[in-house]
Amino acid sequence: MKRLTMLMLVAFAAAIAQPNCSMDISMDMLQGTYAVSYYGTMQIMQPGAASPMTATGGIVGVISIGYDGAISGGAAVSGFGPVTDYEVAGTAQLTGCVGKLSLKVRPKGATEWKTEIDRFVLDPDGKTLFVIIVDFGPGVYPAIQGTWKRISHLPYAASW
Repeated sequence: MKRLTMLMLVAFAAAIAQPNCSMDISMDMLQGTYAVSYYGTMQIMQPGAASPMTATGGIVGVISIGYDGAISGGAAVSGFGPVTDYEVAGTAQLTGCVGKLSLKVRPKGATEWKTEIDRFVLDPDGKTLFVIIVDFGPGVYPAIQGTWKRISHLPYAASW
């Protein structure tokens, strides 16, 4: 009986010590500056084309999530022509350990913003977002995954 009690006590202690996404996680968990990288392919349906164009590309940048969930930063995009620097803005939403990034992106110096929706899983330690782009707008079908690795708990600690 003592062994069973001891085993149950050890198992309970181990279960409590594990990171848990069901705990109360707030937006404070997301705030900080992130090194961002994505890689993948997308199909783009050109008006009048018989079949979509497929392109492979990557994204690398530095993006901050503020105390209120506001996103800002920049990144370089390659694979779709010359490497181009982009501005990024938007908002983050978090429910448990999953969330949504509602982003606006545009080439630096441009005036028109395009939309992008990403879904993510926050690792239980709160240092990394595992991201997939789910919406790049009409006629664009992304298969692009990424990682946001927090490099500072302070937003705007670095810029692109």
